[in-house]
Amino acid sequence: MKLGIIGLPLAGKTTIFNAITQLKAETSDYGPGKRMPNMGAVKVPDARLDRLAEMFAPRKPVHATLEFLDIAGLSRGDSTRGDTEAQLLARIREADGLIHVIRAFENENVLHPEGSNNVARDAGIVDDELILADLAIIEKRLERVESDLKKIKSAELVKEQEILRSCQVSLEEEKPLRNVDFDKNDLRVISGYCFLTQKPELYVVNLGEEQKGKEDELLSLLKGPIENRKTRAAAFFGRLEAEIGELDEEDARAFLEDLGLSEPSLERLVQEAYAVMGVHTFFTIGDDEVRAWAIPIAACAVDAAGEIHSDIERGFIRAEVVAFDELMECGSLAKAKSEAKLRLEGKGYEVQDGDVIQFRFSV
Repeated sequence: MKLGIIGLPLAGKTTIFNAITQLKAETSDYGPGKRMPNMGAVKVPDARLDRLAEMFAPRKPVHATLEFLDIAGLSRGDSTRGDTEAQLLARIREADGLIHVIRAFENENVLHPEGSNNVARDAGIVDDELILADLAIIEKRLERVESDLKKIKSAELVKEQEILRSCQVSLEEEKPLRNVDFDKNDLRVISGYCFLTQKPELYVVNLGEEQKGKEDELLSLLKGPIENRKTRAAAFFGRLEAEIGELDEEDARAFLEDLGLSEPSLERLVQEAYAVMGVHTFFTIGDDEVRAWAIPIAACAVDAAGEIHSDIERGFIRAEVVAFDELMECGSLAKAKSEAKLRLEGKGYEVQDGDVIQFRFSV
């Protein structure tokens, strides 16, 4: 799963990136579109995977991973500018979801590009650029479709035109496409466009140490945007948490407690990202590896099989499933089986968070 870190210039995007990944990317301002994204992949922390590794002693435990793209600042008007800004928007399209960093910290040595901090305004500037970028694609494609329909009769083109016009109306009303109810066929028609406003969006309000205790107040300024579907908001002390990440475990824990935080920034952001992306975790076990997998909530057993390998999906026979908590209570897979905690499930079984699954298949 790939998450793009976006926001206005000088919002602290790279600082958040460094806090999450523990990399040391340069935080200087390069300006919109002037550099390639910083990229980093991190292992998703999960104590359940550690417990399973202790129980089954595989050659290696394999964590789920998240990729982060730290993308240059998106400024007011970028969606209508030239090739450099088009490249910037193309980088954002690569992401499966968006982490939208909004500046709340004060720093007289780093001037805000809009002249002052305003969480709601800044969120709106970037979101408006995403809307305008999607509208530009729709308008260009509609011109082509309408031209083609003058030459040929095509039910597929008529359907595409209908869907795009519906998207256009929504965007012109300043409603992101993540709020539109698309059926599976509609989604198939528009999937190739990679609309920016269709991507889940996590707003991260970047606070300074002096704003400790004001998290809820600042997050409340995003009440409107986070009422949209597939959006959430969280507060982070970006610079401070990047510095904490460089400390040893004991000192880091003490600083986090002083901030009133129970977990490091990566763990908190993963929880928020999983929630906004609508995914959760299942596990597979074996002598070679114990592994965590991220899968969409409400996905079926056969979909989970496909996450591992297309052959397992194609030759699916059944899934042997035990809930993580029940497996821990039993203490072994054999006991879970003898106590009827290990269940046989078919293709349509809806995978639950924490399920430990062994797939039986034949190809």
